[in-house]
Amino acid sequence: MMPPQSLMEEMNRIKASFHAFNGKYLTAMLENVPLRKDLSITEMVSTLHFLQDSLNVHFEACEKGKLDLEKHEKQCQNVLEIFLYGIIRRER
Repeated sequence: MMPPQSLMEEMNRIKASFHAFNGKYLTAMLENVPLRKDLSITEMVSTLHFLQDSLNVHFEACEKGKLDLEKHEKQCQNVLEIFLYGIIRRER
């Protein structure tokens, strides 16, 4: 569900500091680990913001007004773990 266009600018303004915080935290974390050569930190931060927004929209649509923060936080943790570590076990 998308909010009306008239609210988008205000919502983006409100979310900006949250996205900035998450971006700084993820950037600091990724600067200390080896990344795939075809990925940049900037791309990963942008992708994380996309995943956050997508998960929030999905959660809102599925929950239909019922607020279960524990469930939502668990889903966010799972998405972040998959985002960072993938789903395919790699033999080394």
